[in-house]
Amino acid sequence: MKILGKVFIVLAVMALVLGPVLSCRGGVPQGTIQVNATLDGSPWSGQLRYTLTRPVETIDGTSVPQTFTVSPDTWTCAYISGGPGDFVNITPLPTQNLPSGGTITFTLNFRTPPPPPDASIEFISWSINGVPVPPGRYIVSPSTIIDIRYKQHVAGQPGRLVQLKEKSMLRIHYLSGPYASIWLHVVNHPLAVTKDPAPEQKKSQVTTVDGKPAERCTMHQLLKCVPREVDVETAWQLKQCTYYTKTINWLHIGQVTDEEVLFDLQSPCAGTYELVSEASVELEPPDVDVDLTNNHTTSPSLFLEIVEEVEAPSPPTLSSPAMGSTVSTLTPRLGWNASAGATSYVVQVATDSTFMHLVGSGTTPNLYSDVPSGWLNWNTTYYWRVNATNAAGTSAWSDYWCLMTAAGP
Repeated sequence: MKILGKVFIVLAVMALVLGPVLSCRGGVPQGTIQVNATLDGSPWSGQLRYTLTRPVETIDGTSVPQTFTVSPDTWTCAYISGGPGDFVNITPLPTQNLPSGGTITFTLNFRTPPPPPDASIEFISWSINGVPVPPGRYIVSPSTIIDIRYKQHVAGQPGRLVQLKEKSMLRIHYLSGPYASIWLHVVNHPLAVTKDPAPEQKKSQVTTVDGKPAERCTMHQLLKCVPREVDVETAWQLKQCTYYTKTINWLHIGQVTDEEVLFDLQSPCAGTYELVSEASVELEPPDVDVDLTNNHTTSPSLFLEIVEEVEAPSPPTLSSPAMGSTVSTLTPRLGWNASAGATSYVVQVATDSTFMHLVGSGTTPNLYSDVPSGWLNWNTTYYWRVNATNAAGTSAWSDYWCLMTAAGP
């Protein structure tokens, strides 16, 4: 009896000491699982779904941070759904061993999702021989190169690579000229379509005429008054959030060469032409463009007057006021006849026929010039003359004419 009494006393003391760390479920020691979450490396709290599992038990979690008192065992945490962004991983490990009376932590890590990709293209300018020009009408000669420039961008995750398909079209309209048709020669030089900065990869470049593949060195007829479309289709690998300048060297005017262009407009090709270009971009799968309204752009028209041999213009012939006329205004309009090929004219007014004593001089693209106020006085004889200029040079002066201003208003 004394021995039994001592045993009961020992058991009672053990119960008092170990009781707080024993489970109410059969006296098994418990442990703690702490589940946390981060967003871009910073602590985050909120609703999300995950599971904690061991071979004989599964616990569903619905929020973080959350603490679970569980039996010691090997536990696995698995992400199900929800959370503040894109799920990355579970640290330090998704499966851990929980010892009796111990604590383990699972941290579910998320990152803010990048903005969805958005490809865009925008017309910048036409260029003639590499010099940007505004839309308008230009006189050009053989050996001229016509190109076009675009601004390109793919918004989204900085530095991420995306695949793009691009199509650019040039509509050539031979409006007038001495020939019934002109020949278009396919060059498709590899450097005819470029980007700055250099892309990660240029995957392909194909030329077409009227939607059909056009092989290098083939010839295609361009009829007067019948517009024709030529295209270049390219594929690229570009970086998101990088701004690119895309340049397309569309045409070389003149004899067949190996210029870095897509097409030669083969001489003889004198005449007047209208050029209009369109360009579009398309993201390749798996990327999906979130905004298709900025994937296409159209250029304004560029008019070209191709002159096979440009010569300096001849001197203009004066037309009004007639030689020796008396004018009743101090701002008369001086007029002359056009000189073939001229792009501008210079008018001089002087008080002597040698033009040693100039009253004034001015340049105009018109076939007339109104004398500015302050140049002329009443009751005075004046002499005036005109010359003509184009890309090839300047003509000699016209014959001079004289005019007299009236005695007074």
